[in-house]
Amino acid sequence: MSVAYIIFTNILLTFLPYQVYTQHVPLLIQTLDAAFKGKLRESNFPGTDAIPTSPPKSILVFVVGGVTYEEATKVAEMNGSGIKVVLGGTTVHNSNTFLSELYE
Repeated sequence: MSVAYIIFTNILLTFLPYQVYTQHVPLLIQTLDAAFKGKLRESNFPGTDAIPTSPPKSILVFVVGGVTYEEATKVAEMNGSGIKVVLGGTTVHNSNTFLSELYE
């Protein structure tokens, strides 16, 4: 290895985040965070009653079309922190099932 390559690699590793792929936060998790903080907008989540301002004790989520392993992992992490979320869906997608459903 050349010295220039080693220096370039060290500079690159210094300025890049450690785990690029773990920075993504699914929309489901952002929505659940807002729900547990009591900050959901009624215009985005209409219902028969007003959205309560106090945080719920538990939330049931069912996704028609399926959930991903990443969403299930993040929900499991939330459950480990004392928040109770039950996640369900018509299927659990991996990259192949997701792309085949898009193709149909």
